[in-house]
Amino acid sequence: MARKKNCVVAVTCVQDIVSDRMRTFLVKNGHSLLSHVVGTGCMVGSVRR
Repeated sequence: MARKKNCVVAVTCVQDIVSDRMRTFLVKNGHSLLSHVVGTGCMVGSVRR
């Protein structure tokens, strides 16, 4: 998706995945309850560097 849309993609759950067009990172500090909370993806998407 990151390559196709030319953007950064973040997926949150027990293990978070963050990818740009060149690199993909697996972050192992999530929690299974994140899949039940509305808006966590929106919060991640709103963060800019």
